[in-house]
Amino acid sequence: MIVGILGENEWGQALATLVAEAGHIPKIGKESNPSFSTRGFGGTPQWSHLTKEADLIIFANSNHQLRADIAKSKLGPRNHVLVNAGLHTNTMKWTQDLVTQYSPAIRVGVLGGAQLKEDVRNRTPTSLVVASKFDSVNHLAQQVLHSDICRIYFSPDSMGINLVSLFVQIIHLSIGISDGLQCGAGTRGAIVSRGLIEGARLGKALGAEEHSFLGIAGIGQ
Repeated sequence: MIVGILGENEWGQALATLVAEAGHIPKIGKESNPSFSTRGFGGTPQWSHLTKEADLIIFANSNHQLRADIAKSKLGPRNHVLVNAGLHTNTMKWTQDLVTQYSPAIRVGVLGGAQLKEDVRNRTPTSLVVASKFDSVNHLAQQVLHSDICRIYFSPDSMGINLVSLFVQIIHLSIGISDGLQCGAGTRGAIVSRGLIEGARLGKALGAEEHSFLGIAGIGQ
């Protein structure tokens, strides 16, 4: 299968490596003035050409660029799409909702978990989670990303994976403050455990599944 990876950066390079490791063909959506040059993989600056031939499209740039990247990609209704979990910071919409609002694409999923680029480069085993209400997106993602160096799990709970991606950022910030105050490992443990539990309670109230906060996208990140 052909996987279009839109965006030239270290995460795009890691995704291309995972796709190739799984035995499929990664093609990079090139940038006009890239600050990072993806090495070892072919591609094209014509993103719309790539979306027509690819079996799965993955947006690799940061979420704040997503709206512009959607317009550039010219997605169609046949496309299966993966975006990074979380919010688009300008519109405050979930990333998969932004795709369906600004393109004809319907089959969209989110990618969660620790995006450990160095682990992929060093071939250290890692894992990611894909969340979509469309089974075809989940299974396609597992086929093209799952390999000996990355285990892919999937979930129907995109709300939970989106929410936990935000909570993890808050926990990271809180741990940074704790370290700055020279608190110890006990404080770190309390921040992580209580942060995820409180997040799970909020997620459940919003219709998310509690276990999403305790899996790859939560504790795993």
